[in-house]
Amino acid sequence: MGPDERVRIAFGQRFRQIRKWKGYTQIALAQRLKINKAEISRIENAKRSPRFSKLAALANALELALVDFFSDEHVIPSAKIPAAKNNNTPQLTGRSSSTQTSRKFTPLKVTEEKQRFGKRLQDIRKQRKLVQVDVELVSHVPSSDISRFENGLGNIELNTIAMLADALEVPVSALFDYEGPLPGKDAVKNRRL
Repeated sequence: MGPDERVRIAFGQRFRQIRKWKGYTQIALAQRLKINKAEISRIENAKRSPRFSKLAALANALELALVDFFSDEHVIPSAKIPAAKNNNTPQLTGRSSSTQTSRKFTPLKVTEEKQRFGKRLQDIRKQRKLVQVDVELVSHVPSSDISRFENGLGNIELNTIAMLADALEVPVSALFDYEGPLPGKDAVKNRRL
């Protein structure tokens, strides 16, 4: 199982936990998003790798920051998180941006989020003293695509985000934690999806 599949499975489980914690059924959330219930099911069951715009739409519907899908801190009270069915599935951990629950939720703007994600991707790559071709060789994501993503263009899939995070040796959450410090060498050793 590759990093993309592991992240897709962990994301699906995390998404289901958050959806239930927020009190949505699959049908109710699908209606809110104006999509088919089957699409929610496919995401939760790791049958679909959502694109960036879909991740932003899901975050907006659930009133979360994107990093909250990949972080287990401060979003769901730990007593309410159901135990994972499969202990081999990694957790999507990291710092959460929604620690200030008293702040009013501001809907995400996809274009701005793509730009922030791209800048973060570029900052982490440069911190590791890598050029785009180096990342391409490890991730198998074409450097032309990496360039587009770093410039806030394209509609990157979760699978591709996972492959880039793996190539950069950071948890997926690090790519969405725009406010946090860049992950250091310890993040590589202690990395969990």
